[in-house]
Amino acid sequence: MSYTIAICDDDSAQVKIIENYLKKFMEESKKEISIITSSSGEETLKKIVGKTIDIFLLDVEMKGMDGLELGKKLREINPKAIIIFITGFKDYALNAFSIRAFDYILKPISYDKFKPLLKECMQRLKEIRSLSSTEKLFQLNTKDYTNKIKYSHICYFEKILRKVKVVCSDNEYEFYGSFKNLMDELDMEYFTQCHQSFIVNNNHIASYKNQQIYVKDVDKYLPVSRNFIKNVKESLSKSLFK
Repeated sequence: MSYTIAICDDDSAQVKIIENYLKKFMEESKKEISIITSSSGEETLKKIVGKTIDIFLLDVEMKGMDGLELGKKLREINPKAIIIFITGFKDYALNAFSIRAFDYILKPISYDKFKPLLKECMQRLKEIRSLSSTEKLFQLNTKDYTNKIKYSHICYFEKILRKVKVVCSDNEYEFYGSFKNLMDELDMEYFTQCHQSFIVNNNHIASYKNQQIYVKDVDKYLPVSRNFIKNVKESLSKSLFK
């Protein structure tokens, strides 16, 4: 699972320090992180247009639009984003929490202070995304009916000739279609293809051993073909560290 983090600070040296900390954290945690940097609030607002940002790291004391003003605007744009303020003064903390900031970090920033804060952010994002997955819906269309199924209820998809079977924890459905079209429609952040005939919900993988995935909710073992071993291992690795 990937994350996008935006850094806004008018001190280029400070930006470089935070970038290096993020890269070190990526290596240690095996997470995929995209980084967006800017030196002003105005530049940040331009760069994030059309993008989903998970975490904002904002310097409070900047020329022009300061971090607190930028934080207010970002909160209006993205109510769920995690905002962390970077400041040299504790007095800014109360103002930060009025914007529903996740936390603040005092300068000078050390990796020992930065790492646990980032781990807390990842845990919060995991909770947010877990909630989002229960809200996400897969729309199943047949000539006879349309059914909307929550992602959280889907255990796996199975391709059988020209049909696709949707196996849920409490029911099963079938429709005519291809895996290619299905994967175009699905948010594949939540699913992994493990075999030419199977796509499994990452949240329903109980274990993986001997090229088999065990789906506990339906007491079923799914085969993992050689071509998809890497996909499965990457998904499992991300789920362990997210």
